[in-house]
Amino acid sequence: MKTIFTLLVTLLILNSNRVSAGTTYTVNSNETWSAAGIPASCIDCTINIGTGYTLTLAATETCMNCTFNGGTLNVNTGVTFKIKYSGATTTTFFNSTNLVANGNADVAINAPISLTSSTWTFYNTSTATSSYQADLSSSRINLYDASRWTVNGGPFNLINTSQIFIGDGTLASTSEFVMNGPVLNIYDNSYVTAGNQNNAYFNWSSYNYYPSFSSGTHTTHSTTNTINCNSGSVHSNANSCAGSNTYGPATINSGGTTASSILPLVLVTFTAETANNNTVDLAWSTQMESNTSHFTIERSADGIIWNEIGEVEAKGISSTVSNYTYTDASPLKGINYYRMEMVNLDGSFGYTDVRVIRTTVINNISFFPNPARDFVNVSLGQSEENEFTLRLYNQSGQLLQEKKVSGSNGTIVTFAIQQYTPGIYVLNVTAADGTRENSKILIGR
Repeated sequence: MKTIFTLLVTLLILNSNRVSAGTTYTVNSNETWSAAGIPASCIDCTINIGTGYTLTLAATETCMNCTFNGGTLNVNTGVTFKIKYSGATTTTFFNSTNLVANGNADVAINAPISLTSSTWTFYNTSTATSSYQADLSSSRINLYDASRWTVNGGPFNLINTSQIFIGDGTLASTSEFVMNGPVLNIYDNSYVTAGNQNNAYFNWSSYNYYPSFSSGTHTTHSTTNTINCNSGSVHSNANSCAGSNTYGPATINSGGTTASSILPLVLVTFTAETANNNTVDLAWSTQMESNTSHFTIERSADGIIWNEIGEVEAKGISSTVSNYTYTDASPLKGINYYRMEMVNLDGSFGYTDVRVIRTTVINNISFFPNPARDFVNVSLGQSEENEFTLRLYNQSGQLLQEKKVSGSNGTIVTFAIQQYTPGIYVLNVTAADGTRENSKILIGR
C-alpha cells in the first residue's frame, strides 16, 4: 500500500509541474514559449510581451483564462494553440497582441476571446475555429493564401472599426470566413471584405448592424449570394449562386453586402529593419499595380498619432513585381511604429499593417582589451540615457555577472574575468527604456 501511495503522489507532483496558475510572465526578447518558462498548460496566466518582440509557439500549448499584453505570438506550422477556460466560462484577453499563424498551424478557441488593438494574420493553410463569443475592438483579422476561420459559437462582434480581410489581393488566394450558425454583429464602421472571386464569406443566416456599441437599435441584413457568380460574372471562373457563399470582391458592412472593385494594387511584402548606422530601412514590393499614384510613409511614437515622413512615387501600372525602398534617416529613440498609405490616382487609399522597430539609444559601445585576459573594460559611448544594466553571459546563455550603473558619454565599467575559461562571451547592455545592445568578447590566456 505504501508503494502505491508513493507512486500516486509522485505522479501528481510530475503532473503539477506541467500546469501553472496565476503567474505573470514577461518576455523581453524573441523567445519560444518553453524558453520563456511558460508551462505547456497555463491557467490564469498574464503574459506580457515587449513591443517589437515575438513569442513563438514551437509546440502545442494551452492557455486557460489568460491575458496577453503587447508583442506578437507566432504559431509555427504543425502546432495548435489551444485557448480554453478553466472553471466558470472566462474570457481570454489579447491587448495589442498580434498573432501570426504559419503553414498548417491551428488556433483552437474553446473560450470567449477579446481582441483589442490586435492584428491576427493567417498564412498558407492555417486555420482558426472559435466556439464562444468573440469581441474584436479596433482589431483586424487577415486570412491570406488558403487559410480559413470557422465560427461555431458566438456571437462574433466587430467593434470600433474592426475588419476581417478575406484574401490577400491575389487571384491564387482561396481563403474563407465561415459563420456556421452564430450571429455576426457589425458595429459603427467595422466591416468584412472578400478580396476576389475565390475568397468567400459564408453565412446561411443574417447579420446585424449597430450604429454604435451602445446603440439599442439595429438593422438586420440578409446575406446575398447573387453577386460575382453565374455565367454573367465578369470573372473568368464564375462561381455558382447556390449555397450561402458570398464571393469577392465584396464588402459586408452597415449598408449590407455589396460588390466592390478588385484592389488596384497587390502588396507582397512590407518590412522594416534597423541598419548599422542607426537608421531604419523600409522595403516593400508589389505584385500588380493599376492606376497607383504613390506611397506615403507614416511614423508614430505610440501607434496612435501618425506623422508623414516621406513619399515614394509608384510605377502606376505594372503586372510584374516592383520593389521599393525608403530610409528613415532620423528615427525616434526607442520604439518606432511604421505604416504605409497606398494612394491611387482617383484619391482612394488603403493602409498596410504596422511594423514596429526598436532603435538603440546607445551608440559606440566599445570594450578593451580584446582579446581580454584578466579584466575587460566597457565604454558606454554616447547615449541619451543615464541608467544601464550590464550583463555578461557565456555561450550557454548563463548569466555570469550583472552590474547596474549610472552615467553615460564615456562611462567605463570594468569586469573581472580571470576566473573564466578562454572562449567567446556575450556582453549585454540594456538601457532604462528597454533597448539593448549585444557585443561579443573574446577571453584568451
